[in-house]
Amino acid sequence: MLPPEPASGLPVATTPAMPWASPPTAAEVAELLARGDSFVLMGDVASARVFYERASAGDGRAAVRMGATFDPAFLRRAGLRNTFGNPAQARSWYRRASSFGAVHAERQYGADTK
Repeated sequence: MLPPEPASGLPVATTPAMPWASPPTAAEVAELLARGDSFVLMGDVASARVFYERASAGDGRAAVRMGATFDPAFLRRAGLRNTFGNPAQARSWYRRASSFGAVHAERQYGADTK
């Protein structure tokens, strides 16, 4: 039996949507990182974060890049003046990267996360 339709005629969601069910493969991680990097180069940090976050499900490189998108020093050096940093978020992502074996994440991108 189908769920009832609301007055708008659109079906009612019965289960929460899951953006992904399993960690990405190595090939998918590489593609996600490349897509994220291309968005950073275009100055679209918000879009880059979508790709980095998906890739970060088990990949330290992605977590480092995600942290960099919040790192004020990296953002300044990259010329992304209209993007505000968040040192606490950067630290959190760098710690996650370290837990995946990505060492020296903070030193790689910036020092404004202390």
